[in-house]
Amino acid sequence: METDNKRIIIFDDDEDILSICTYILQEQGWEVLTYTDANEVVERVSAFLPALIFMDN
Repeated sequence: METDNKRIIIFDDDEDILSICTYILQEQGWEVLTYTDANEVVERVSAFLPALIFMDN
């Protein structure tokens, strides 16, 4: 994994949590993608290649 890969995908059905997390992480220089469902999770992750994935269970 590259050390300069500052990409995160967040899967959560709570849009308020997605907004808060996106704001905080973008302020720290992260590129953030969010989804309210985990449909096509493999395709989404493969296309973006994040360093981290946050998922609400």
